[in-house]
Amino acid sequence: METFPFTHGRRKISSATFTTADGSEQTIPAKMFIDASYEGDLFAAAGENFHVGRESRSQYGEPLAGDENGQADGQVQGYNFRLCMTTAEENRLYPPAPEGYDRNDFTPILPLIVAGKSTKIFDSKHAGIYRAHLPLLPNGKTDVNDAPNAPARMSMSDINDEWPLADHATRQRIFNRHLYYNIGLLHFLHNDPEVPENIREDARNWALCKVEFTETGGIPPQLYVREARRLVGQHVFTGNDTRTAEKDARAIRTASPAATKSTTATAPAAPAPASMASTPASFSRKPNPSR
Repeated sequence: METFPFTHGRRKISSATFTTADGSEQTIPAKMFIDASYEGDLFAAAGENFHVGRESRSQYGEPLAGDENGQADGQVQGYNFRLCMTTAEENRLYPPAPEGYDRNDFTPILPLIVAGKSTKIFDSKHAGIYRAHLPLLPNGKTDVNDAPNAPARMSMSDINDEWPLADHATRQRIFNRHLYYNIGLLHFLHNDPEVPENIREDARNWALCKVEFTETGGIPPQLYVREARRLVGQHVFTGNDTRTAEKDARAIRTASPAATKSTTATAPAAPAPASMASTPASFSRKPNPSR
């Protein structure tokens, strides 16, 4: 590990070693590193301070922070896959059943459909399970995400709380469980004979894209990690920073110049893409923790 003297009490990374899923390593020296990842593994490896989970309302004066009583906890927002899907028949790719598929894991959706609580599978608002962002992109494509406040969700509350601090094996397990649920549910809605015909036809209007993510069967190789570590740096961005300032300008607090120290940091490998697992996933109907 190469080190340099402290500068104003802060660290500076001199090189970073990245490990891939197959175990190979690459060390990159640089004058500056920007951790723009979901997880913040690099700044954590460099020894910077961070927080995981919801802070209390009182910590930063955020009125929507914390649990229902405004207290801190270790929960993070639910994760899911952001799917690229299409209505163009010639480009549709219907996903096969994931490894270990058991239709009984997905039958709890049926009473919600029969009761009229889930009337659509794909919708631009909150009526569906899969939220299709409109207007459509060229070739009938769109970005599909979780539908907030829907009776059934793509995201899986509580399943991913370990992710921010987890090692590669644990993240792979969580990744596989999300993959099984998000793709298994889609396969169920596309094909299961107990799904009402009108709902099944609505679902089959949408499929993955043949021309997207071709190396991983049309499935994005990365899980949508809504939040993980929160950097506690010279300035912590909070809900208060998003308030509209006078004359509709956005106000950002200023801080003193960055101080530095050098060290060598090692970041863990990302989970392998599109690995189907047999771990059953349960339906998630609770609202995701949010700030």
